[in-house]
Amino acid sequence: MGQGTCAFCEKRLTDHDGSIVYDVYEKEALINYHKKFLKQDNPELDSIVFGSEEIDYYILWLCEDCKTANVWSQNSDKYRAFKLTEDLSKKIDLNEIKKLQEIFIIHSLDDTSNIYY
Repeated sequence: MGQGTCAFCEKRLTDHDGSIVYDVYEKEALINYHKKFLKQDNPELDSIVFGSEEIDYYILWLCEDCKTANVWSQNSDKYRAFKLTEDLSKKIDLNEIKKLQEIFIIHSLDDTSNIYY
């Protein structure tokens, strides 16, 4: 069980039941990493990724009160917090959208046993 504090509202965060915990993967990194495991019988995401230093994925704890995403790297000391916003004050054009990076966000309680099928 881990504990922390929300960067925005300073609420105490606890991962006692996994309900606030998500794993975040860059799409390309996850696909490239798993290509070598897809030939295994019944490959499961959790057993492939857990404890690996070959892929840098991120842990996200979502504050239930203010919906701030508190995110840190599994393999480095990078940390950021992202606050949910209702309104986008900045206009985003197609060229900016093309620069965005695609990610997978998987809740810690999700069943990932069939993720490759």
